[in-house]
Parts: sequence; structure tokens; C-alpha cells
Amino acid sequence: MRMLLTEIDESVTTVVFDGSLDDAAADDVGLQFTAAVAVRSQHSIVDVSRVTFIGAGGLGLLTSAARALEFKGGRLVLFGAVGPVRAILDSASDRVAAVVSTKRDAMALLPH
Repeated sequence: MRMLLTEIDESVTTVVFDGSLDDAAADDVGLQFTAAVAVRSQHSIVDVSRVTFIGAGGLGLLTSAARALEFKGGRLVLFGAVGPVRAILDSASDRVAAVVSTKRDAMALLPH
């Protein structure tokens, strides 16, 4: 699992995940991801278009980050998921975060 972080501005961080977001990967990137999205910014959008698998650990990681952002008035939005990864995220979107198709759609869901 690879993770790339970029800041759109001071209030929005973009994260790109590439690979399998299984339990081991969630453990590997969890601290860095949580620090980036919950501490550094108000809102985060996460590109999951290159995620090939998402397991319980990955869902837990995303759920924890979404809750941390919500606690401070922010929002986490996922975009780009396809196939089985999209189906899993859609089935858990009430617990995890909003799931949309494009980066533009993700940005549109953030408060301005």
C-alpha cells in the first residue's frame, strides 16, 4: 500500500491510496493517515481509485478518520472507487464517509 498526501489549501488535504487496504496496510499507514487528515486539515478527500481491495482494517481506518474530522466540524469524502471496492464502501457509507465518483464531486460536498 502506498499513500500520497497533498494539500489543496490549508483546509483540505487530499490522500491517494494505491494498492490493497487490508489489515496490514491499515496498520502500516494508519498513524500517518490519521495525523494527516484529523490533525492537519479541516476536511479531507481520499482518492481510492487505485485501491484493489479493502478489508475490515481499511474500513476501520477510514471510519476513525471520518469520526475524528466530524468531531472538529470537518468532513471526509472518498472518491474514485470502482468494482468490489465501490460496493463495499457504498454498503458502509453510512458509517465511513460519503462516496462519490470524481474529485470534483468530492470537493462539491465540502462546506465552503
